[in-house]
Amino acid sequence: MTTFIKSGPPITESDISVIENKYNFILPREYRAFLLNINGGIPSKRYYVNEKLDYSYVIDLFLSIRANNLSFEEYYEDYKIQSKLLPERMVPIAEDAFGNLICVSIKGEDTGSIYFWNHEDNSTDVRRIAPSFNEFLNNLKDHS
Repeated sequence: MTTFIKSGPPITESDISVIENKYNFILPREYRAFLLNINGGIPSKRYYVNEKLDYSYVIDLFLSIRANNLSFEEYYEDYKIQSKLLPERMVPIAEDAFGNLICVSIKGEDTGSIYFWNHEDNSTDVRRIAPSFNEFLNNLKDHS
């Protein structure tokens, strides 16, 4: 089981609703439960490995709601509203060790799926890396 340090402050459904209403979206159920229980932070198991697709990522941190820095809202504003770099259906939920983003789909048939966005490409291209947030979390390892 992955544990987290430096998580954001405890939040409520109301805190999530404020953000959803402000930006006009609904967060997927599994990710919402994670925020309510843990609210981001640095995972003890930081390596995401998908052996079928032959790639791995080092997760630096998961974004938090109502955090002083590295907050969900700060990243959403930067990558979705100001720079418009992420596809419409994606919202950032984590950052890897190299400044790339891990995102969750909030619309369409792939709602709840987890995607990787490479910041160096500076494009709206994303790669699906897990079918759900829980599967993504469950596949975090101690090392690659």
